[in-house]
Amino acid sequence: YPAAIVDYRTLPSHYPAALADVMRAVRMVRAHGKSWNLPVDHIALLGESAGGQLAAITATQPDFYRDPNDDLAATISAKPDLLVLLYPLVSAVSPTRHGSVDRWLGTYATDRFRASISPELHVSGDAPPTILFHAADDPIVSWQNSLDLAEAYWRVGASAELHVFPHGGHGHEFAYSSAISETWRSLLLRWLE
Repeated sequence: YPAAIVDYRTLPSHYPAALADVMRAVRMVRAHGKSWNLPVDHIALLGESAGGQLAAITATQPDFYRDPNDDLAATISAKPDLLVLLYPLVSAVSPTRHGSVDRWLGTYATDRFRASISPELHVSGDAPPTILFHAADDPIVSWQNSLDLAEAYWRVGASAELHVFPHGGHGHEFAYSSAISETWRSLLLRWLE
């Protein structure tokens, strides 16, 4: 599978910088993919941890933010065709939300704005098929984030597959543990096919 890596802005940048970067990246692949020999009709967006929240917002609300500096925003959708989430931060309103959400939102962190940007509250029946992976012993991001998003998908009849491993922590073992790394990658390949 060809891949593009999005180097999005983080602190000291706040909302909407990172979201604008991710949405722009999807639009660029969709706009220029054919000339880059990429499958523009089968774009899968993969996000991990805080990047998972950005990916989930992009998938569930592709028009949430239109960067005035993005020349593609008015004509090309940022919505991916598939969504892959690894131990994602999802909710901006849940008691299990992570402190990085507060840091990212900065002055925009009113309760109303949090609800407007929280992906699990904005899933529609046409949400892209999604697969989620998390570990029950994740000490940084509660697996409840993945469960809440999957349940939101199931409530509206959208396609979501959730895998929660009993052990795996936050990221490291997904990359380096032979048991977990090989398992989630095999599940992902099967799902992509």
